[in-house]
Amino acid sequence: MTSYFSYIGDLDGNNNNGDRKFYWDPPDESYRNYNLPRRLIPAEAYEDLPVSVFYLMRLIEEKQYEGRQIDWGAWALKMTGAELKAFFAQESFKSSLDGSAAQAIATLDQDKFYVLVVGEQA
Repeated sequence: MTSYFSYIGDLDGNNNNGDRKFYWDPPDESYRNYNLPRRLIPAEAYEDLPVSVFYLMRLIEEKQYEGRQIDWGAWALKMTGAELKAFFAQESFKSSLDGSAAQAIATLDQDKFYVLVVGEQA
């Protein structure tokens, strides 16, 4: 059974393993494995945000935000801190968002770009 993960990542840093740079702009096909940004919120790999793969893919299709597939099984939206705050302030997320994640989102830099990532775990 496939499980999923979701988090806010660092657009400008290394990948989640810390061993190479994360690429927002599409890299060549050989780089599509493990091209996941470093996790910021939630910081722990066993915690996730309440965003589904299918919901995020729909937002990409509808072009509500700049988004794309970043890894063989992961998709992402490029969003400012202000956009992320507004996104998670929606009623559909408020009740299911962990308190510590909500506090961390509230501290994001308004103008800095981040990456909202969702993906499949094998």
